[in-house]
Amino acid sequence: MARSVHRVFVSYTGRDLTQHADAVASVIRRLEWIAIDHRYWSPNGRPSVSECKRNIESCDMLVVLIAHRYGWVPTTQEGGDA
Repeated sequence: MARSVHRVFVSYTGRDLTQHADAVASVIRRLEWIAIDHRYWSPNGRPSVSECKRNIESCDMLVVLIAHRYGWVPTTQEGGDA
């Protein structure tokens, strides 16, 4: 029986949760799934918010790491809800 390969988007604040995101990505890879991490995206000229949404929509799962620091909140002009 073939195993399903899942795409997992990992969302976190880069200033304080990078090591935690690395640990999560390691587990995802051990499961032979694909970890999607914004650190490894190539510049493409598209706005960040729409690129995040596009990548999330292409994934099977979303993992959000939350800590004490509040991350970037995109304005409505940037595609967020402010």
